[in-house]
Amino acid sequence: MKFILKKCFFLLVIWSPNCFSDYVDPIYPETIHHEQFLLSYPHSGAHLLLAITQKLTKKTLRHIDMPWLETTSLVNPLSLERDFSKKSLYFTKNAELLTEIDSESNKMILLLRNYKECIPRWRFCNEVDLLESAKSCMGGFTSYLDNILCYHNWSNPKTKLLIYYEDLVKKPRKVIYKLLNFLNESSEQLDVFMSDYPEFEEHLRRNFNTLAPYNEKFSSKKDLFFHSRKFSKETCKEIDGLLKDHYPTLWDTYLKKYETK
Repeated sequence: MKFILKKCFFLLVIWSPNCFSDYVDPIYPETIHHEQFLLSYPHSGAHLLLAITQKLTKKTLRHIDMPWLETTSLVNPLSLERDFSKKSLYFTKNAELLTEIDSESNKMILLLRNYKECIPRWRFCNEVDLLESAKSCMGGFTSYLDNILCYHNWSNPKTKLLIYYEDLVKKPRKVIYKLLNFLNESSEQLDVFMSDYPEFEEHLRRNFNTLAPYNEKFSSKKDLFFHSRKFSKETCKEIDGLLKDHYPTLWDTYLKKYETK
């Protein structure tokens, strides 16, 4: 699978040299140094975090696994000013592209959201399907857990940062400040940004929803349990138990906070 993905990326680069000539090349991870990566499962708030980062740092956003987006408005839905002299921020939903990258010279951010929220929304699955996916560790659970494993195995703790989507929603200033420090960026404009943050978030939602396909739209809900409330408590607890039993380290380190009480 990894070989196929790398080959596809290689072909894209060859076919579109003008757009992608300065992209990092996951085919040769040993050549990648001093870069910054964001890893996130679909529907986990990545577009919000990326827009915030672009606004405050003027970094250019690059999609490793979807480089053709560089030619669309989705890469910068608010038409924010970008400083092309700065290092880009590379975004991927595919942990396989980062597993062999050097953790000493590169930085990785993992954006993590409650699996009972993002997996049902991405997979369009009902309660029975979600439970069956958890039992077999298939469907959305495979790539969700792969992302966490990639972060967990990133050997240098000083070059990785974990951001919970729920913290970004409830305590945006604290999370954004930590993000800027991690990226070695100034937080001088943070207070001004936060004073207009609700308007910024709403502006992003309107613009992105106009440009994006249906299944990629921003949710207008601030309810952090909007999707999981559709499932019975018994099902949610059973899914929690499966993850706890089969992935005890990941559960204790990253996922316990999502346990249904």
